[in-house]
Amino acid sequence: MYNIKLLKTAHIECANSVIYKNGLFEEVTKIGCHAFLLNKGDEYYLIDTGIEDIDVANKTKSSVDDWARYDDEHAIKENLDLIGVDCDKITKVFITHAHYDHISGAKYFKNAVFYMTKTEYDMFYSEENHLKEFLAESKEFLKDKKVVTFDDELMVGDIKLKKRGGHTNGSMSVEVGDTLFVGDTIFVHDNLNKKIPAGFTVNREVSDKLLEEYLEYKGKIVTSHDFNEVI
Repeated sequence: MYNIKLLKTAHIECANSVIYKNGLFEEVTKIGCHAFLLNKGDEYYLIDTGIEDIDVANKTKSSVDDWARYDDEHAIKENLDLIGVDCDKITKVFITHAHYDHISGAKYFKNAVFYMTKTEYDMFYSEENHLKEFLAESKEFLKDKKVVTFDDELMVGDIKLKKRGGHTNGSMSVEVGDTLFVGDTIFVHDNLNKKIPAGFTVNREVSDKLLEEYLEYKGKIVTSHDFNEVI
């Protein structure tokens, strides 16, 4: 069994048009931005790396308000330092999708193998990626690192990675026991509670179907952005 720790990296008053299908841009909901540390014995893994530079993140946002940090929100290295985990101990990093707020702390994990879907990896390095200028540092770091890609599903020991699509075409979930980390394929638990799919998506049909699938999931669903997310 893994010990799982939520690592808060930032928050924003996010436009509801991002969070909910048919949500209004003028209405907002406070969301966070989280990474997750998995630990079992001497093994330490991460799900995503959160926001590294707030100023850069604010150039990629889809809301009027800015990303900011409360006293308990930190960039990934500081988060790990505060709980006594050296970045060199991290041996696996699972990237749910390659947006700045999920991948920008990658540079600290020189001993890690990174995992993402092949679709996401290809878009990450594509010249057609409209966020490419903000991802340059992470792209440079990862080009010389071991990155394992897959098409549909991959078992990494007892952890299941599954391509989901929706928010980005290569978005993936990470299933650890009966806990499913869904990245940004839904943003907050009210997507489930209100039965409203995610707003920001590159494939509306897929996002709508994912909500139905998650509503049937028997375990615990963990989001990357619910401000009140708990483990």
